[in-house]
Amino acid sequence: MSTTTARTAGRGVQSVTGLPPVPDLGEGEGNPRCMWDWDVCPETPTKKIVWRGNNGTENYAETLCARHYAVELSRFTEVHSVSCSGTVASHILALGDM
Repeated sequence: MSTTTARTAGRGVQSVTGLPPVPDLGEGEGNPRCMWDWDVCPETPTKKIVWRGNNGTENYAETLCARHYAVELSRFTEVHSVSCSGTVASHILALGDM
């Protein structure tokens, strides 16, 4: 079993998940911001998407503001999933509020 550690304002919170490790959420202590890749977004992240890595051990998390969370899920369902034979569960481990 693995533990997931999420860091918030210098405090670590751990929970046993039974899943492979997920990297720290956010972009560093003291500088949390939306991780939107297409442009700089200074908004505070309130949502997360934990993506499954290729071999199940390279999982990674994105923390996003509500607007970019909706856009990213829309992009995934409208663009990627149309041409991919995998299921949503084969790509996304967890999503929702942080």
